[in-house]
Amino acid sequence: MDSLESPSVTCNDSSTKLSDIEQEQTPQANDNSNAKAVEMVPPDGGWGWMVVAGSFLIMSVGGYTFYAFSIFLSPILMSGQVSSIKIAWIYNFNHLIWCFYAIFIGPLCEQFGTRKMAIFGGVASFLSLFLSAFAPTVDYLFFTYALPAGIGGASTFTLTFIVVSTYFKKHRGFAIGITSVGDCLSGFISPVIANYLLENYGYISATLISGALVLNQCVGASLYQPVKWHMKPSKKITVVKKESQDLVKWKKESEETDLIEKVHDIS
Repeated sequence: MDSLESPSVTCNDSSTKLSDIEQEQTPQANDNSNAKAVEMVPPDGGWGWMVVAGSFLIMSVGGYTFYAFSIFLSPILMSGQVSSIKIAWIYNFNHLIWCFYAIFIGPLCEQFGTRKMAIFGGVASFLSLFLSAFAPTVDYLFFTYALPAGIGGASTFTLTFIVVSTYFKKHRGFAIGITSVGDCLSGFISPVIANYLLENYGYISATLISGALVLNQCVGASLYQPVKWHMKPSKKITVVKKESQDLVKWKKESEETDLIEKVHDIS
């Protein structure tokens, strides 16, 4: 009888140690599974399609400032003896500002957000046309057109691809393709619209109407909600969480079964 009692004490001790180990291991496993479960992924649809629509609108009307450059500014460019070199420099200066300012888009978006930066770009593009309507000479176009148009174009066009990419993973290529179609559409319709406005309203009125048209970029930019508002749990991570919990449960049951068998063997 004494020999049977001492092993039972040993079994109780081992049971106590085993339960302590389980209490230490199980929360850790659950913590790991919970940590994986909170990982979120882009919606890959949903509000992302509204973002694509907004980006399409931005590309469609935003391209007006440079696709119709030689048409809506032709009255002032052709007035007097303006050299072709100076006209080219105005357009090239616009492109220079565009490329240089694009470097700072990332840090500015982190500071102010993509929606505010896109709206700012739409307003800058509008000012490039509004101010150019009252430019007395060609030299003023370096500051009234090239500078704000370069800043506005860099802000809006760069952000369209950045924002769309953050909302999609599986359908990213398709979404960016739809956005790019807006730029192609702008290349076709902008010269036609600019020529129609000049023939019917004159230089100043046509340029002001063009500015109002370009200002619609702000409508598309207003759809740029932060992607974190629409993130969803990853399906793959959810499966991993379930498997981790099942594994912990299986280990616990198998260890309890082994312990019971040992007690029976000792008895």
